[in-house]
Amino acid sequence: MNVRGMPVAIYADETEGLFVAEIRTLPGFRNGLLILHRYNGLFSTESRPLQLTSLGTGFASAISVGLYQNRVYVAGSFEAVKEGIRGVAVWDGNRWSAAGAGLWAQFPIHEEISVNSL
Repeated sequence: MNVRGMPVAIYADETEGLFVAEIRTLPGFRNGLLILHRYNGLFSTESRPLQLTSLGTGFASAISVGLYQNRVYVAGSFEAVKEGIRGVAVWDGNRWSAAGAGLWAQFPIHEEISVNSL
């Protein structure tokens, strides 16, 4: 498994293997890439990078990973505008997508979303 950024969440499943969510920060304000690694005991694969256009910092930056119905869910304080993802991203083995409408919170000064755990 070639994790070059910061591994931020790990999920282990007895039959599906080990999943590691990695964040690679990019130049610019709160930009980054989310990459999901999977290791099944014999080999590892990684997802297509998901371009994050808003990445939470500090305590709001917790990332969580879970598996449900053969899809991997990654939740945290992030947004991927191009894919319409806010807070919860789904990896189906081929592409990233939003989990429903995602999460939304609007505060008087700025918008911020945060997921602490799946």
